[in-house]
Amino acid sequence: EIAARLGRESSIECHAGRPAMKNRLSIAILVACMLPLGAAISPSIGAEQRGTLGISLRIGNPGAAPAGPAGYEMSVRHALFDSGTPRNIALASIAPKASTEDLGALDDEMFRAASLAPDDPLVQWLAANRLLAAHDDARASIAIETLIRLEPYNASVWALALSLAVSRHDATATDDALAHMAQSTRADEHVADAMRAWLAAYESHPRPLSAFANPAEAGAAPFVDAMAKASAAALPSYRPILQACSSADGHRHDVCATAARVMLYHASSLASRRLGFTLLRTLGDDVVTDEDLAARRDLAWINANAARVSGIADLDGAALAAHREDWRGLGDEYDVMQRAMHRAGLPAAAPVGWMPSEGDAIARAGAG
Repeated sequence: EIAARLGRESSIECHAGRPAMKNRLSIAILVACMLPLGAAISPSIGAEQRGTLGISLRIGNPGAAPAGPAGYEMSVRHALFDSGTPRNIALASIAPKASTEDLGALDDEMFRAASLAPDDPLVQWLAANRLLAAHDDARASIAIETLIRLEPYNASVWALALSLAVSRHDATATDDALAHMAQSTRADEHVADAMRAWLAAYESHPRPLSAFANPAEAGAAPFVDAMAKASAAALPSYRPILQACSSADGHRHDVCATAARVMLYHASSLASRRLGFTLLRTLGDDVVTDEDLAARRDLAWINANAARVSGIADLDGAALAAHREDWRGLGDEYDVMQRAMHRAGLPAAAPVGWMPSEGDAIARAGAG
């Protein structure tokens, strides 16, 4: 049950709605793509139903796929590859899950990008995550070692080292990675860096106005696309941490609790802050303090209000623009959402006595 919960909280998916008619596709841009990462909700399905932020794109008749969303995404990726810059190569190497492309070739491109940018933490982060997922331990270890050199006090980097150690069944390396996680001062998954990189890509290669059924929606599209890509690509799997900390060997109990609190209080994404609380809870109810419970409630409070304060709920152009600029200027999702709450006149901390509604799926997800 705990592993399933952890998997849900670290899984980011952005779903497309079904075609509403022959020449029009209603793209359901879900709250999960732009709000606190990991707060996924079910997609709306049906001719008239959309996600919280629905952007209607005109596509050609059946069979004219290159003019539609898939063709646009491919054109952006080709442009990124053609640019030759390591960051753009790394971004372009992240293919959609449904892609029929040669994944091994894309792995090679990702590793090439990492080799060309030994001092770029985002490129190394994307490479390490992709190569770990591909079970390419030899090349993943090179990216992870580079990240350790660049960011020795980043718990998220040591979480990747832990994943590699667990996959190799190396107990000594697992203990070492956990110890470094516990000694870290932050946990940065480079979500904001990935978002800014994708935003630059989509702003440089926008869809033509003619692609939109409602041209007024065109201005929001690069930001929406960037958030969808960043949330899908930047967050790693934290199952190995759960596996290591759920070991029958209790010698890791205290170091796991310390590492979990680094995530809960210092992660750069709200999803990983929630995962920090989940990890604490797996260690036992006696480990969770009142301060930890309050932090969990504050995360749920942000999730419950995120759609409104960011401007997504009512497509408030000014609020969306401010939210976009916060992402552009800040490196921490928690800070981004705190600023949005402040603009909306809401307190940063959950009011005394507030609890997420049973009917509020996003807020309850944020409660851990």
